[in-house]
Amino acid sequence: LGKIQFSNNYTGYLTIKAQFKETNSESGAGKTNPRKWVTLVKNKQLMPNVHYDICGRDDFTIRREEMLEEPDNILYMRFILRQPSPIWLQFSIENIKLEPKIEAEIASVEANYNLRATSVNASKTITPSSAYPDPAKVATSLQNLWALMYSRQTGAPPPFLKKLEVDGSYDVSNLSYS
Repeated sequence: LGKIQFSNNYTGYLTIKAQFKETNSESGAGKTNPRKWVTLVKNKQLMPNVHYDICGRDDFTIRREEMLEEPDNILYMRFILRQPSPIWLQFSIENIKLEPKIEAEIASVEANYNLRATSVNASKTITPSSAYPDPAKVATSLQNLWALMYSRQTGAPPPFLKKLEVDGSYDVSNLSYS
């Protein structure tokens, strides 16, 4: 397993556990019980403040390097979702994609790194499109920075930050049920 990608739907914390296949090379070494659930990711925080919708609808990627155990020969996976806030009555993760570890991907990442390092040294502006940050994350960071500056200037907590309706997103507290 190389990485796990998914879309958050107001989940506060995520834990991922796995059961592994027993292989011939293990022969008593390594994972002692292949049917035991082993924690790969423990309480990964998906929302910085579970009472607000910041990062509530973001896409996440968990790479192999972030996992507590080597994710090789996985038989089953279990995703444990937690949302301690009573505001979100329903929460989930969606569009889960499991991507295998690919040696070619590692080589392409190294090639992109070398390309950027060469362009910096040669004072040329060669920037691949992957070098730009995700606009949604930049907007969220700027919104948080604005709230911090507002509270520092006025001495009062910032007003509740309401999301503008963009591409079908909305503020959950503004919904009316009939």
